[in-house]
Amino acid sequence: MTDRKRAQEEHALHLSVSRSVAEATSLEAGIRAALREVCVWTEWVVGQAWTPREDGVAERMSGAYDNDSTDAPFEAASRDFVFAPGSDSRPDARIGRTRMGP
Repeated sequence: MTDRKRAQEEHALHLSVSRSVAEATSLEAGIRAALREVCVWTEWVVGQAWTPREDGVAERMSGAYDNDSTDAPFEAASRDFVFAPGSDSRPDARIGRTRMGP
């Protein structure tokens, strides 16, 4: 793929994510929409976003995208998991999953 073609595709992704987030009715819906767009574009099976909890003491999964219901146990385990900000103990490492895609 040429640099120009890659730049055009990245620009299209940026526009698609921006449009999806702008149309969202809540922060959580915007996060899910952005994850969906990025995962579809990168062909990732699962995407998650982690944000600080309201108390600021730990982080929680604030949104997820899963294009294959076989990863539902992974998502459920992730929802119940919290960790201290700055920690390298992400659920994907504990459960044995790795990032897929470029």
